[in-house]
Amino acid sequence: MGNSLLSKSFPLILSLIILLASISPPVLGEVPRSLIAIDIPDYTVKKVDGWDYVDIPGGSTLLVVGKPRVPFYSVSVEYPVGYRVQSVTLKQKSEPIIATGLNLSTVIEVPLATTDGSQKNGSNTDWYPEKDFNWRVALDLDGSSTLIIDVFPFKYNPRTREARFYKHYEFKVTYVFSNVSIKELSTDKMFYDLGEEVRIDVLLNNSGEAKDIVVTSLVKLYGSDEIIDSLPLRTLHKVNGEASFSTFWNSEGFPPGYYYIDVMLNDTLGNWLDRRTCTFRLGRSMINVTSFSVEPQYFKIGDQVKISLEALNTGSTTLDGRCIFMIKSENGTIWDSYQNFSSLAPKASLKFTSTWNSSSAKKSALYYVIGYVSYE
Repeated sequence: MGNSLLSKSFPLILSLIILLASISPPVLGEVPRSLIAIDIPDYTVKKVDGWDYVDIPGGSTLLVVGKPRVPFYSVSVEYPVGYRVQSVTLKQKSEPIIATGLNLSTVIEVPLATTDGSQKNGSNTDWYPEKDFNWRVALDLDGSSTLIIDVFPFKYNPRTREARFYKHYEFKVTYVFSNVSIKELSTDKMFYDLGEEVRIDVLLNNSGEAKDIVVTSLVKLYGSDEIIDSLPLRTLHKVNGEASFSTFWNSEGFPPGYYYIDVMLNDTLGNWLDRRTCTFRLGRSMINVTSFSVEPQYFKIGDQVKISLEALNTGSTTLDGRCIFMIKSENGTIWDSYQNFSSLAPKASLKFTSTWNSSSAKKSALYYVIGYVSYE
């Protein structure tokens, strides 16, 4: 009896795991904080090859191309369900501690190709960073939120090589309590063809007194805060209890990629009440394997075994990728073959073939042939 081959075709599956570090939850009944005092740890200086590297224990590094490398310090404060931070203002900060003679490097873009590792000294500008702080709010699924304040306590003047360091900050936080929440935000599909209309469905609830609610809907590029497009403002009048509505976005003219819809609810005074996002993709990236064959499936040792696979671009975007063949035995992979392809247009197909020399096969052994296409 000859050797035999079993063929299998597998789609490529990509798994993405996002780890989110959480802060300890607030104590039940705790009054939200409206005053926040921050004490900054003393900075450290490490000299390397004539450059001064300044860091703050427990802090981070601000890396802006063309600007000095400086440290900053972040603090997170949790707010209970329903409380929405509207503004953060700096009430006061301590007198600066002056340092002189510091030689901080300027952040540069590092190309993928190997460089000589040289750095530039600080750009000839005045004090940096100009801002004292930034703030943002991260919403949790249970309706609570986390206020994140990024403080820039270390100011550097590359022209004079002087630094100013502020150890203490006090901030005032303004917030409101909101009975309004977005219960569900979704699109009618996850994947859309280019130019296809995107339907956005919103379900919200107001557990308090009836009020007018202003809806802002923005389309943003996934992974950034860049606004790609906006939908007209919409006012929902006298909302009490649950309410729902749908709105539509015309995606014509926008390139393929991942986007997200950012929906914010405000009252008529401009206070934001709740916010939620939903991700979708323009341009379906999809390849179907339309045929897969191995000849002969029963072979003699030394025979040339031909493997063929045909793939069809059933999506709506042009794709690059590779076809991969593997032969496995009970001991693992014994042979593989890779064939790259590029610019496969929608509705176009490709045929991939490869030949395995079976001279290394063992008599009466069972082999598996696997073929799949990976693409992007």
